[in-house]
Amino acid sequence: MKNTFPIIEKAYLVGTHHYCFRAGTPSEIIKVVVGTPDKKSSPRICYEVEYSDGIKDYVPISEVGINYEIITFKDIIKGKFKKNN
Repeated sequence: MKNTFPIIEKAYLVGTHHYCFRAGTPSEIIKVVVGTPDKKSSPRICYEVEYSDGIKDYVPISEVGINYEIITFKDIIKGKFKKNN
């Protein structure tokens, strides 16, 4: 019988607007947290992301589809994502 378990694949977040932190550079989505992106903001649901150099950031989920895009590792290898606006 063929294995029918789903394949676990990492997801990455990339900023598509030039004002995003490290726009055009993919970061791995580590987990979902309730956080405050900056001191002036109210707490909200965010993705905790980590860049390849170990720098972490928090991106509000509400920004996905507006200023950020979720991509896969295959997209990174193929260069199939918006570098930035």
